[in-house]
Amino acid sequence: SVPSPLQGEGKGGGRVHEFMDHFHVAPVHLVADWDVLRLFQFEQGEIPIEIQQQLIELLLPLFEEEGMLLQFQSDLCWQLQLPSREPIQTTPIDWATGGNLLSVMPQGENQLRWKKLLNEAQMMLHSAAVNQQSGQLAINGIWVWRDPSLVDKMRHWWRNRR
Repeated sequence: SVPSPLQGEGKGGGRVHEFMDHFHVAPVHLVADWDVLRLFQFEQGEIPIEIQQQLIELLLPLFEEEGMLLQFQSDLCWQLQLPSREPIQTTPIDWATGGNLLSVMPQGENQLRWKKLLNEAQMMLHSAAVNQQSGQLAINGIWVWRDPSLVDKMRHWWRNRR
């Protein structure tokens, strides 16, 4: 069999995943507020780990289709691994929370691909059975970001200083 783009030959002939890029992923609650879409973060411990793992399983095929791997790391901290470096600028979740989400969507060469993935994930999560049973705010979206560079942190500070 031919290895997928995510696999290569490991020592001893076994398959190993080779990823060149990764992003943080968090489950979020999205709210349409007139002509603005707002993102809100959940608090640690608010969503049972089992539900988070079920949602990752639900979303896994969406990302695997793109050659990506979505994994649980810890409470509200998931990881998306990619086989190659992605030419996209993202916004850390703390910077995106509460503001106009449309102004901080991923930007760059593949921005349409990322908007499509986020929209498809939103549709899948909206209809997820675990969201209907939980009795809490629904996990109706995900936010994907990289750690910002020092320059990006300084620009953010400069724009938002008082």
